[in-house]
Amino acid sequence: MVTATALIAGACTTTDEVEGTVRVTGSSTLRPILSVVAGRYATEQPFVNIDLDTPGTADGFTLFCDGLADITGASRPMNEREQEACRSSGVDWIELIVGYDAIVAFTPTTDPPIECLTTAQLYALGGPESQGRRTWGSAASLAEEVSAGDGAPLAALGERPLTFVGPGTESGTRAAFIDLAIAPIAESRGKAAALRADTRSPTGASVIINEVASTGGALGFLGLAALAGTESVVRPVALNDGEGCIFPNLESVSAGTYPLTRELSVYVARSSDGSIPPAALGFVGYLLSDQGFDLASEAGALRLDDQRINAVRAKWSDASATAN
Repeated sequence: MVTATALIAGACTTTDEVEGTVRVTGSSTLRPILSVVAGRYATEQPFVNIDLDTPGTADGFTLFCDGLADITGASRPMNEREQEACRSSGVDWIELIVGYDAIVAFTPTTDPPIECLTTAQLYALGGPESQGRRTWGSAASLAEEVSAGDGAPLAALGERPLTFVGPGTESGTRAAFIDLAIAPIAESRGKAAALRADTRSPTGASVIINEVASTGGALGFLGLAALAGTESVVRPVALNDGEGCIFPNLESVSAGTYPLTRELSVYVARSSDGSIPPAALGFVGYLLSDQGFDLASEAGALRLDDQRINAVRAKWSDASATAN
């Protein structure tokens, strides 16, 4: 059997073999990362089958807590209701952070550029009080009410039609966007933290990108990893939460200056006796190896710093040492 320790070391030169099926579900944001790691791991371990399906963070937690998946990817933490569902099913878990991501607002490249939005403007365009505002200019009064001076830039956009586009309710990206961008303002105004009711939510990141790209006046949001390679059709927008306009990229996310930054995690199931199937042990070990982190970075995840990587590896080493 390939040991977790050998795989975490990064060389992956062992000739030992693992066999079995690893059932992986969860966040669509993590699909590019998990898919490329699974593909490379399969070349190292041809007797392991990776069953990968990514219906979204919420649906992934449901499958995971029902005992139907060994691993689930998540773009937000497991909530209390999901934790209780896992406990009720006898599913224990270990959470491992595997990268960072940023939630990015973006517009079509065919529209005149919008270089930067404040959080007040973002709330006025897509938050719970924006319902019925069909143009960018019509959101100006609400932006001004939320933060004096933030209305004028939207007013200047006049009758540009407004269509708000993002992932559906099953998505951790949507939940994280609401928590980070909408909730602070909504709660201060006594409103429910939610998106406007007419938010367009087609299924799949590529479909969301295509809809924004083909819709004049659209404003979309997705994880930065999902936008890799789309520069010819959509344009990311910098955000200002009071510290100036910060563009979403590796440097700003790594430095913690971009306001809508989040952690990407995998949750690994353990039975009540702490055991983890050998195939799942091997796959997670590879995910946390040097090769795994390199592949995740190539697929769009923003790499953890060395101190954080070592802490995650130590956590996994402790868990896997008692797993079998």
